[in-house]
Amino acid sequence: MRFDVPHARVQLPADQLLRLTDALGTRLRGIQGTSWITIDNDPRDLVLEAGEEWVIDARQPVLVTPLKGASTISVCAPARPAPSRRQIVWPWTGQGNTRALAGA
Repeated sequence: MRFDVPHARVQLPADQLLRLTDALGTRLRGIQGTSWITIDNDPRDLVLEAGEEWVIDARQPVLVTPLKGASTISVCAPARPAPSRRQIVWPWTGQGNTRALAGA
């Protein structure tokens, strides 16, 4: 399943699996039921109950599976980072000016 939206509510029937890739910084929030979360090549396993949330802190794929029947989770993509600030030196004055550069 591929999401191209900043926020999605996903209903996982029993024995269904959701795989998230490139999801660093994505917030998962339990809406209904219980979900089991595991991260590829990571010893941690998490259990997400309704009302709880967790922000993905790994670059590896994340697997979400419902426990004890179906579950529903909210998937929120991370906010876009603010433009970075770089020092610009104006060649004709030799003085610097710091400003936000879009896409930098």
